[in-house]
Amino acid sequence: MDVPTHDRAVLVLVPGDTPAPDRTAAAGSPAAEPPDAILIQHAATVVALQMSQALMALEHRRRAGAELLGQLMDNRIDPHSGGRQLRAARLEPGHCVLVNAACPDDTRLLELHVTLWRHAVPHVVMLRSGVAHALVPDGSAAERAVLDGVGEDGRIGVSGPLGSADRAGEAAREAGWALRIAERNGIARARYGQAVPWSGIPNVDEAQALVERTLRPLLDHDRKHGSELIPTLRTFLAQRRSWQRTARELHLHRQTVLYRIHRIEEIIGRDLSETGDLAEIWLGLQALDLLNP
Repeated sequence: MDVPTHDRAVLVLVPGDTPAPDRTAAAGSPAAEPPDAILIQHAATVVALQMSQALMALEHRRRAGAELLGQLMDNRIDPHSGGRQLRAARLEPGHCVLVNAACPDDTRLLELHVTLWRHAVPHVVMLRSGVAHALVPDGSAAERAVLDGVGEDGRIGVSGPLGSADRAGEAAREAGWALRIAERNGIARARYGQAVPWSGIPNVDEAQALVERTLRPLLDHDRKHGSELIPTLRTFLAQRRSWQRTARELHLHRQTVLYRIHRIEEIIGRDLSETGDLAEIWLGLQALDLLNP
């Protein structure tokens, strides 16, 4: 029967340990009485109260955990104090990973802490900018629980081992990197340190170095002058270096596109008609998208 005030819960009665009545007993023997309907309703009400208390306790722990994880990721808490609070939540920093999770259904992300509780996985969870950040024990059991929480359409990215509480910010970057790899490759899970198949870029540091080497002058120019050279370059390559298609896509005059591309080549000192230069610039754009989606 339904549990009052809990739409997604039902009360199920199952036989106890008492042996089933002997159907061959002589006529007149006492038969097992069916459960009393009023008692069942009373039991459902008691269960509803207990579930409400459990959910309130879960919500309290979620909020406390979210505050702690946010402080750790933003480096707003002393690492010793942060580590002590993690251990109080049954999380040993040396054996934890940070998991970033995304899925089309926001409700799943909002209830990820409930899913982890049902799987008996110690955790602290925070939702930020449409992504759930979960600090969980390192291992396949915790990853399966997070995947169960985000569903078939969800994606997760797993950081390297946390090691210590003061590495939470770096672990968040690693998990974000891994999540973007999972999303780009259409796979359910990716772990930090795995090379991106189409580029060979294994980690954030190498991606950042590639961006600095190929695109830094353009990024600085756009930031300083409010120009849109990076978006123009990305569209130009996406349109197979067609001036006309790029102009239509950006709603610009063809001559404006010509000017911007020549200006781009001048600033970065590359020739986009040369295969080697083109390949490196394209890889730089992929690295930039992984770093800053």
